[in-house]
Amino acid sequence: PALVADGIIKAIKAGDFHVFPDPIAKQMGDAYKSFAENVVEVSSS
Repeated sequence: PALVADGIIKAIKAGDFHVFPDPIAKQMGDAYKSFAENVVEVSSS
């Protein structure tokens, strides 16, 4: 839980929309990045 909480705080400070705090999540995040940038983040702007 602390890893996720720390990741959320860092993301908020950095202005990041998505958080991928552990190694497995980071792998998924790398695969998801293009979709997130082009669809999810554009839709939420």
